Formats: sequence, C-alpha cells, structure tokens
Amino acid sequence: MPSLIESIMGLVGPQIINGLASRVGEPESAVKSGLQSSAATLLGSLASKSGDASLMSQVLGMVTGSGASGILSNLSSMATSGPSGATGELGTKLIGMLLGNNQSAAVDAIAKAAGIRSTSAGSLLSMAAPLLMGFLGKRASEGNLNAASFGNMLGAELPAIKSMLPAGLGSIVTGLG
Repeated sequence: MPSLIESIMGLVGPQIINGLASRVGEPESAVKSGLQSSAATLLGSLASKSGDASLMSQVLGMVTGSGASGILSNLSSMATSGPSGATGELGTKLIGMLLGNNQSAAVDAIAKAAGIRSTSAGSLLSMAAPLLMGFLGKRASEGNLNAASFGNMLGAELPAIKSMLPAGLGSIVTGLG
C-alpha cells in the first residue's frame, strides 16, 4: 500500500506540475521535488502532533468542512493561478498551525532541497496545503475517521514521512529531527 505522501503525489499529474512550473518559473522536475517536500513537511508536522487530540479534532474539522470540499477537483486551476478564496485561507491557516515560526526555515529548506528560489518554494508550500487538506478530507470521509483514528492514521505514517523529508527538514518538523 502506498504511503500517504505517495498517494498525495499520485493526485498530481503532469498537467498540474506543468501549470505549477509555468507559474513559478522553475523546471518541472524541481517543482515536483519541491511539491513533494512541501507535502512531506506539512504532513510530517501534522503526524508528529498526532497525539494532540485537540489539534487532530481541529484539523479534521478543517479538512472535512465545507471550505475544503471540492479542493481535489480544482487542482488544475490552483496550479496555474494559485490557491485563492476560502481554499487559500484554509491553506494559509493550516501552514500557520503546523509550522508556526518555522515557516521561513521550512521554505528555505524546501528551496535548497529542490534547487529552486525561496519564493517558488513558498508558492509550492501554499499549493501543498490545500492538496493535503483535500486528500486528508477525502481519506477521513471514506474511512469515517474521528479525531482519534485520524491521529492514529497520521502517527502510523511517521517512518514513511521521515524517509521522504530532504536534509534539513527533519529538524524543522517538530518531533522528526
């Protein structure tokens, strides 16, 4: 069974990578690497906090709420124009909740690992947040997950997530150093 990161990246086809690459002005291979690093950073941070029942309940509410519905069907337009409206706001909120004061350091580490500019890495992190939310919302709904089972699912992924974090991100993602 593929890891959560592999499943998330499986949603991102060549058309989406091409749209992102055009938007940020970076090579497609670097964009794909940066997007995967961004998703792993956010998912790793979330999974490292999987024992926090309050946070799991809050995130579960975000990813299954009305603002998160339809995210996966809008990936192509988000790739070319960026996340906006409620989707952009939820993504920004999720990034802040998970990375807090480490957001700049995470962006710099993603940029370095993917060989892209920090501004491009920031754009990819902004794209990864709604992608992650849409995927987790779908997974939570399909599995009828509550906060505890949501946290358990994420906690079980820590080893796979750690293996996908580029150098320098493990120490930024709390609990994975």
